[in-house]
Parts: sequence; C-alpha cells; structure tokens
Amino acid sequence: MAAITQFVPVDLLDQAPLTGLADANGVITVVSDEVPPGQFWELERAVIVCDSATIPTFTLYRGGVSTINARAGTPAGNFAVAEGFPPLRIPSGFHVTGQWTGADVGSIGVLVLEGLLVQRVQVGTYSLTGG
Repeated sequence: MAAITQFVPVDLLDQAPLTGLADANGVITVVSDEVPPGQFWELERAVIVCDSATIPTFTLYRGGVSTINARAGTPAGNFAVAEGFPPLRIPSGFHVTGQWTGADVGSIGVLVLEGLLVQRVQVGTYSLTGG
C-alpha cells in the first residue's frame, strides 16, 4: 500500500516576535526558525516596527540576506504592515530574515510574521498492484 498525502493548513503560524538591536552601522538583522520537514509556511502578513528616530528601510528575505532572496520591503521601517499580497510560501528547510538598514545605533527592531502552518498529511492509501 502506498500513502496518498496532501498539504493541509493545520494551524496559525506561531513564531515569537523576532527582535534585534541596531549595530554600529545602523543594521538590525533578525532570523526566524527554520521550517521543519514536511511543512511550509504561508505568510499572509508581516508587522514591522522599529524605535529608531531616523526612519530605516526594511527588507524581508526568504533565506539569508541576498538580493536574490528579497521578497518584500518598505522604505518606512519604523512601522509598517505588509498584507494583502499573495501568501509568501516559505518551504521546508528555509527561514525568513528581516533586515533594517539606516536605523539609529541601539534601536530595537521587531518583526511579527503571521500566516498559516501547512503540513503534509496522509488522506488515504492505494494499492500499487491493483488489488
């Protein structure tokens, strides 16, 4: 018998807010947990907050900080809500990185990821021999 599986939303994404401090260059970088095997995240909304007096820019990456990994961003990184975009799928084995640039040294950045946890589940079986 072989398993029939499909991906099913099983829960709301439950990542703790990601926080970081601006370094001497005014950069804050936060990194989520890695998506476990057999799952993916469908990010529906990202809340971006920073207490810098200078308005930093913010970029959201699927994986590490690299131009090719950039998926969303805002020039208003003090407070922004990114929503209404098609869900951003983060596959198994990947993580999300958020990065502010141009923040005041010592500023705090907070990123909250909201969406669905989708998991592969068995929904049936079938016979490979036809019987």
